[in-house]
Amino acid sequence: MSIYDDKELAKIEAERMEKIYRYPNSISKKLIGKISGKTILDMGCGPNSQLGKWVIHNGGQYIALDKNYQYLDKQKARLKQATIIQGDVTDIINVTEILYKFIPEIAHVRFLLVHLGDPENLKAKLNLVYLLKYIMKKTVIMEHDWSTIKGSNVIEKFRNLSIEICAQAGMDLEIGAKVFKFVSESVSKYSDIRITQKVFRRLAGHYYHELLPLARLLIGLINNNPSLSHYLERILDLKDKLLEESKIKQSKFHPPDIYSVVNERFPMKYPS
Repeated sequence: MSIYDDKELAKIEAERMEKIYRYPNSISKKLIGKISGKTILDMGCGPNSQLGKWVIHNGGQYIALDKNYQYLDKQKARLKQATIIQGDVTDIINVTEILYKFIPEIAHVRFLLVHLGDPENLKAKLNLVYLLKYIMKKTVIMEHDWSTIKGSNVIEKFRNLSIEICAQAGMDLEIGAKVFKFVSESVSKYSDIRITQKVFRRLAGHYYHELLPLARLLIGLINNNPSLSHYLERILDLKDKLLEESKIKQSKFHPPDIYSVVNERFPMKYPS
């Protein structure tokens, strides 16, 4: 079961992602490039509307696709000119209908795979292969890799425990580096597809505003799953220590790297 199937967890995750979108949005814009006259499909768009505003402001068409109606309500309120669609990115029939109706040139897939449970993840990967091989002129995929966090003893203990808890809850916080391998294996034999891979790494700084909301999500996951209850005391202790560090700005640390893969193909080709 995905966290998005629980209303309260979905709300917590939306609040967490709203706090960390500024830097990822800057990367998305660089990777997407010129958008004027083009249509972009944002798969698993989430609640943040900044990318959609940028697309529309620069003469593009923006399609927001997400299964969570709470997120789409926020998109509707902020983006009057966007096309808002409630749908499951793991449903290949649903995705195909959208693609053939709107014919977007660009697919944007950011922080999506990390949030899907294992069975859904497989279907989502198959859908991405379908997009990469046959449909899109350009596909932009971005994922964090939390194993790349480097900092104080408290921060690294929190990193390791977060990865462990999320893995048991069906989330892969280390998926960033795996995206490279997955995409390469999926499309490398196609000579008309150009793959560009890049790791975005920030300088050390005070990024506690990115860690503390994750602690709140982890507590929600634990409270929602009795089999994870033995983690509660440890995560509460680490959260208190992180909060204390954040107040005194005791330690600079490296936040998680963002792994990106951009696939471009010319000319556009549809399956027969």
